[in-house]
Amino acid sequence: MEYIMNYCLGIDIGGTTVKASVFDVNGRELGTAASNTAVISDEPGKVERDLALTWKGILEVIQGSCDRAGIKPSAIDFISTTGHGKGAYLRFSGEEWPSVGIVSNDTRAARLAASLGTSREYTEVVLPRITQPLWPSHSSAMLSWMQREQPDRFSKIDQVLFSKDFITTMLTGRHVTDYTVATGSGLYRTDDNQVDREVLRFFGVSQLEGALPEALPSHEVAGSVRREVAAATGLREGTPVTAGLFDVNAAALACAIEADREMGLVVGTWNIALATTTNPDSFRSSWADLAVQAHCIPGQWMIHEGSPTSASNLEWWVQKLFTLGGPVAWERINELVAETERTGVWFFPYIYGSHGNPDATGTLVGLRSDSTPGEVIRAIYEGITYQLREHALPISRQMPRIDHLRLAGGAKRSAPWVQIITDAFNLALSLSPTEEIGALGAVISGAVGVGAYPDYPAAVRGMTLSGEARKPRAEKHSHLDERFQQFLRLRAALDGAWEAAV
Repeated sequence: MEYIMNYCLGIDIGGTTVKASVFDVNGRELGTAASNTAVISDEPGKVERDLALTWKGILEVIQGSCDRAGIKPSAIDFISTTGHGKGAYLRFSGEEWPSVGIVSNDTRAARLAASLGTSREYTEVVLPRITQPLWPSHSSAMLSWMQREQPDRFSKIDQVLFSKDFITTMLTGRHVTDYTVATGSGLYRTDDNQVDREVLRFFGVSQLEGALPEALPSHEVAGSVRREVAAATGLREGTPVTAGLFDVNAAALACAIEADREMGLVVGTWNIALATTTNPDSFRSSWADLAVQAHCIPGQWMIHEGSPTSASNLEWWVQKLFTLGGPVAWERINELVAETERTGVWFFPYIYGSHGNPDATGTLVGLRSDSTPGEVIRAIYEGITYQLREHALPISRQMPRIDHLRLAGGAKRSAPWVQIITDAFNLALSLSPTEEIGALGAVISGAVGVGAYPDYPAAVRGMTLSGEARKPRAEKHSHLDERFQQFLRLRAALDGAWEAAV
């Protein structure tokens, strides 16, 4: 019997915000609500969130999104979740529910990750199992850091979750994750999506084996809405909740990325270059540079590289230096960039750290007495773009057939920035027509799980649209390519200065 779906709810938990969006069966966004979830950053590198407050915000956005869509929460047919990967959301002994979330831009494990990730044992034993370089944001690195630096806190861990799985647990009471998030954590094997004991031993966290969640296919129904949640939100008790997926994988679905031919660029809180492949073995030589993990579509794998070097850096500069506490005049900022064809200023987008150098910080180079605000802002746009291009390089080398880009994230709202990205990459580019790509990707996967669509290709065709296209300009690419090479040389020269400044 055909499944009749009217409304579905996607919940997306990012680094600072949680959003809920209502969609119809065709992927049309009907209403979205967002809540800023305050983070605790009272020591260098620390980025944690109080999960009691986060859950309160989630309940509010569930109701708010339905209000904006003009429907009752009881009309929702199913719920799917997505969120930032890596990090660690923890329940400690004596607690009924998880209480602390360590967010993926926490950098306290940076030095440990740099040391462990370059060790011989990591290269020979761990890397072939988890198939990705070790970042400070990896759950494995964070938990290893806690075991060393906060042993009392570590010893009390009863349950480890990941961001979107915290929502699933609170909605359903089940302690589960999915293949995409599990294989992105640095704790599960990529080949079979299972926890690896040798990996746990390497990181010194073997005692957590029983605390880690079972991994399910992203589209599988993980549980149903609890009575208490139904009473608090108006959702129907028993509403199906699917396992959900990593926000990178969700973006690939929402952008309709074609495997082995297209690259996705997500310019949001993080700078992310991504692609999907049907031949993961071709990336064996790139495991030290690229994250290779499970994808939700059977027979495909997700390839990505990224860092917290994106729009969060731009927002920091704009909020701190260009508004003086007032509202952000984004229209004027974009006008300044459009009016400034070239800049002699350089920006290195490491306000929130760098995977390549744990000492790197956000840096402007080349300021002179005649430098203009337009040159500074353009340098910030360009610097973030150059870092994104560097992330994309190893994907391009392994996938020479890529001839098209799909762009999502906040950058797509800036016409001059979109053109800078298009010219820098020298490839045709299409914009995602959907603002809430994470939530859309989540419900595409969920629609497969509940039977609204027979498979992923059908769900992607039925729930996505084509977006506005841009073409590169050869003369602009030549200039930006030269600037990109200079960016790499200047950064190498800055390595010693950053180390000396620590």
